[in-house]
Amino acid sequence: MEENGRGEPSAAEVRERASEMAAGVPDPFEDLHGYLDDAGARVREYAREHPWAAIGIAAGIGFVLGRLLSRT
Repeated sequence: MEENGRGEPSAAEVRERASEMAAGVPDPFEDLHGYLDDAGARVREYAREHPWAAIGIAAGIGFVLGRLLSRT
C-alpha cells in the first residue's frame, strides 16, 4: 500500500479500491430493464392480437392525457 507521506493511502490507490468496490455492486436498473422489456413484449403481442382494442386504448389514454395537460 502506497502512502502519501502522512500515513494515508495515495489517490491512485483510493481510486483503485473504489473501482473494485463499484464492480462488486449489482446494477439496480438491470432488473427494471428486464421487466420493461417483458412488459413491452406483452403490449406488442396484445396489440397484434387485438388491434382495434389497442387503438381504442391508445385513443383513450391520449384523450385523458390531453385533458389533464390542457388544464390551466
